[in-house]
Amino acid sequence: MVAIEEFQQYQRRIVWKLQTQTVYEAMDEQESIVDLQIKLNGSGNNISGRVEIFNPNFGWGTVCDDYWDITDSNVVCRQLGFTGAKTERKQAYYGEGSGHILLDDVGCNGNESYIWDCPHRGWNKTNCRHSEDAGVDCLCKKGYTFDGARCVGMYYPPMYLAFKKHRQMYVYHRTNVIINIIYFIMISLISGESDVPVSQDVHFMTFGKYFISNTHHFQYWN
Repeated sequence: MVAIEEFQQYQRRIVWKLQTQTVYEAMDEQESIVDLQIKLNGSGNNISGRVEIFNPNFGWGTVCDDYWDITDSNVVCRQLGFTGAKTERKQAYYGEGSGHILLDDVGCNGNESYIWDCPHRGWNKTNCRHSEDAGVDCLCKKGYTFDGARCVGMYYPPMYLAFKKHRQMYVYHRTNVIINIIYFIMISLISGESDVPVSQDVHFMTFGKYFISNTHHFQYWN
């Protein structure tokens, strides 16, 4: 039993050493590469699909699903402008790609800005086949919904946006109306007890005109 545990620890040390070595190799190689690109393919929409990367030295290629998990998928989705990943996909879920398998044994920590910044074997170094192509399902940004093809923003009428922008002004108008309602009620009560006759029709018409002129500003606010 002890021998098995020691062997497992030895394996973990070897894996860690290999991963550390490939990280530095990938970083050195990365310095000389420009114009790297990424896209999703095979799903018919822009929010999910097989991960494909363009390297000018090899052309378009795929990513192997060895060690592929939600952390790696989050990096891909954020790189593409989404909030993050909903699900990671393995075993060519979105179909088999073509060309080179450019990245293998990807192991992101979640803080990377680009998938190729994550530890990996090195460019075009793999023991995988396209039956192991990795994919992702991404999440739309807040305020956007998926319409079946892409993430689209919610539509707000221009009038609503204008009212939202000047919300404080409408609160002020609403407060003004309430104050003036109380004012007209008080005037009506006082005039009722006064020796000077004041027509109730005059109070009603005056109040009506004021109420209408001060409520049309925010009648669509709620």
